[in-house]
Amino acid sequence: MLAKLSSLISLGAMPPEKAAELGYLEHSTLDPERVSVYSFRPQPDGVVVEPIEVTREGIPDDVFYKVVESLYEETMSIHYKLQELREAT
Repeated sequence: MLAKLSSLISLGAMPPEKAAELGYLEHSTLDPERVSVYSFRPQPDGVVVEPIEVTREGIPDDVFYKVVESLYEETMSIHYKLQELREAT
């Protein structure tokens, strides 16, 4: 979903006829000033919410890397815990 938001914001930075060449209508784009993106990081005492800067080019690439890395680590933690549980039975 984050990637789609970023793409629709990026489309707004190009002339409408160029966006149309990619199959998008002018009203399909998003104005970066009307989009807010936040990062949520769990902490032992709660959650830290941090705003992420959105520019005319979309959402910065490093945000995607952090999200993918975090999701991968979460998936692998669950996977390994399931393996432990299977081996214990």
